[in-house]
Amino acid sequence: MMNSSKYVCALLFAGLFLYADDARAEPVQVDYSDCRSPIRVRADGEPLRELLKKLADEMGFVLISNPQISDNVDFSGEYASEDLFRQLLRGHNSMLSYRKDESCPNGKVIAEVVLMKDGEMSTSSQLERYEHAPTPEVRVQSGAARKSKDYVIIEDMDDHVEAAIAKKAPARKRDMTPEQRSEFMRLKKEKGKWRDH
Repeated sequence: MMNSSKYVCALLFAGLFLYADDARAEPVQVDYSDCRSPIRVRADGEPLRELLKKLADEMGFVLISNPQISDNVDFSGEYASEDLFRQLLRGHNSMLSYRKDESCPNGKVIAEVVLMKDGEMSTSSQLERYEHAPTPEVRVQSGAARKSKDYVIIEDMDDHVEAAIAKKAPARKRDMTPEQRSEFMRLKKEKGKWRDH
């Protein structure tokens, strides 16, 4: 019995060592829990776009950037969201857009980060869109699985609900993620009567 517990301890120790070694080897690290907590970031000579992609994955914003931007960054610390992007994008042609989120300190959260070359416009055809989409649904048809359609991007759900209620824009619930649909339904209920068509 004693030999098996020594074996288990040795395996656990080796696993911890390998895990710690792997964490050190990761060139871009982001630790983000929610908009009320600081973001911990570390990038050791990595491309700025890779760090922004990792932040997009963790924070859920859309990144629109020019693939020709190849700046490398050495960046490390713990920051509030706006301070992080202010420092990270200093000296770059960039834009941030927000969406309402009452659970966050300023009542908003970053929805989109645009990183362009100097003098480039946000309408440039050179820009690439990157977003960490929710795990796609899988539908089975004739025995074959395929990805479901793309979801609609809603910058501000509050405005979207108001436009749908005023009949200025279609609700497009079938194109929403399950989370978007629940938020849409909650907001429309709060805002008054609604008739689904």
